[in-house]
Amino acid sequence: MARRRLLQVIAVCVDLLLMMSVVVGVTPFRSDVEREQASDEMAQGLVDAPPKVAEAASSNTSAESATLASQTCQATWSAVGNWMGYGSKDTERFITRGNEWRITWKTTGASRRVCALGIYVYDSSGAFVTLAAIRQGVSSDVSYVRAQPGEFYLSVISCAADWEIAVEDCY
Repeated sequence: MARRRLLQVIAVCVDLLLMMSVVVGVTPFRSDVEREQASDEMAQGLVDAPPKVAEAASSNTSAESATLASQTCQATWSAVGNWMGYGSKDTERFITRGNEWRITWKTTGASRRVCALGIYVYDSSGAFVTLAAIRQGVSSDVSYVRAQPGEFYLSVISCAADWEIAVEDCY
């Protein structure tokens, strides 16, 4: 359990470093030529491509989220669980009945003290399902998860952020 938490914290830190490098304009490549070479090597199969998460949760703008919700959920969104907190913690387990559900989340607080928020989805066996959110600063969004009905929990990794999370199931 402690090892998994450490790996999650490391993953969040790496993600934050990558996000900050984009904001500052720094890239992990020394030149555009290196970037093109890396892309060519991945295309030729010489280097493993970054892993893709099948049917990963999306990070949409509010308008895109509303459009996506109206196009995908042919039933009713039903509340499954709500959580509030500060810092990192795992939620209680919850059960979904539909093949699609959404996670609505927001962070609050003084923007200078808000560090980051990561929301990881795990199934009842502890297997990683998807990364629902990774954000820095005060923010809010909706992430959609497509998975077989079952029991899940969220692992919230946060440093210096008050957060609220709601899960709704489409069935």
